[in-house]
Amino acid sequence: MDKSTQPKRRRRTSDEIKTLLVSSARQLFAERGFGGTTTREIADRAGVDETLLFRNFTNKERIFQEAVARPIERFLNEYTEHWLNTPLAESDPEEIL
Repeated sequence: MDKSTQPKRRRRTSDEIKTLLVSSARQLFAERGFGGTTTREIADRAGVDETLLFRNFTNKERIFQEAVARPIERFLNEYTEHWLNTPLAESDPEEIL
């Protein structure tokens, strides 16, 4: 099938590409760790060119921050906020946890 008969693929938005990269990075970091994951593998799993990873995140540390560290930080902040705003005298500690 030549290019003229192939259906045109919709161009993905920058947000879609970023989401694909973060999701792929999260999966690979969970499977192989930071040291065992390459930016090329992240881009390949996301189905994008590696240059798009660098345009969006600059380096592997930045995508790790977005894919792994920030979600943990958000969870801890929300958990702490909830914990601090729950009256302990009125609640069972096991229920709070």
